[in-house]
Amino acid sequence: MVQILDSEGAEQDWNWLTAKYGLVDHRFSATAQYELVKLQELEGPSSMTVTVLDEKGNPKQGVDVCFSWQDAPANLAFGWDGKAVIGTTNETGSVGFGLGPGAFYSINEKGPHSVWIKGVGVSDYIGGLGWPEGSNHRHLEPTFRKIGTTPEPDPDPEPEPEPLPPTDDERWGLAYIKMNYIISLLEKKCANS
Repeated sequence: MVQILDSEGAEQDWNWLTAKYGLVDHRFSATAQYELVKLQELEGPSSMTVTVLDEKGNPKQGVDVCFSWQDAPANLAFGWDGKAVIGTTNETGSVGFGLGPGAFYSINEKGPHSVWIKGVGVSDYIGGLGWPEGSNHRHLEPTFRKIGTTPEPDPDPEPEPEPLPPTDDERWGLAYIKMNYIISLLEKKCANS
């Protein structure tokens, strides 16, 4: 779930977001390694900062972020829009992109900018970004977080059968094997209880 914060830091919902910013386009990827986790409203600067975090919420340096608009350079390998400029996150996990006069839009239309992590299906997508007309460069700043994976624990290996005791009588050897088998079944049953 995406956390939406207004310029005062108060949590808001998707209805508030669309009422204030119009059609904001959030798309998901089944193969995503990064998910959109936050949209922070900011007013004033003429740039948009995108932040990328690791699985634990720490800044992630060296991640290529795509920033797209209608006339951005085309490259299908970038993913989602197939056109963008690339910025790489710094030690704070952030990268900034300059916004110009083309960033203004009517909230009755979709904002001109989109952001995602570089690559086909690598991350969620957030589009419809920019400055609503009449604002003082009010915009949303996205934060992505790497999706953590929890490996499945290895199943316990089957115990090695105990060696047969030295005996000349085959009957005692078979009885010993059967007893060990019964004991191992009882131990498993007790362990699962």
